[in-house]
Amino acid sequence: MAVKFLSLQTNSTSNNNVEVDVNNILLQLLESQTETIKELQRANQALNQEVHLLNEKLGYFTDRFFGHSKETIDSQVTGQLNLFS
Repeated sequence: MAVKFLSLQTNSTSNNNVEVDVNNILLQLLESQTETIKELQRANQALNQEVHLLNEKLGYFTDRFFGHSKETIDSQVTGQLNLFS
């Protein structure tokens, strides 16, 4: 993102020309800033989508590698379970 520095030179013939020049410069600056904002919003949206996808992948791999924090058995099983057959 480049910042442009503009210099004004006053013309002794008329203040009206200076006002027109200033207005044109301000309009150009406004258009430039508007375009920069649009570009940054597009980049921000793309980065937000990437973060969302990475969070989904992280959640998937966390569940895949570490499983659930607590393993439970159906309550229908009665009696003592035998670990070794």
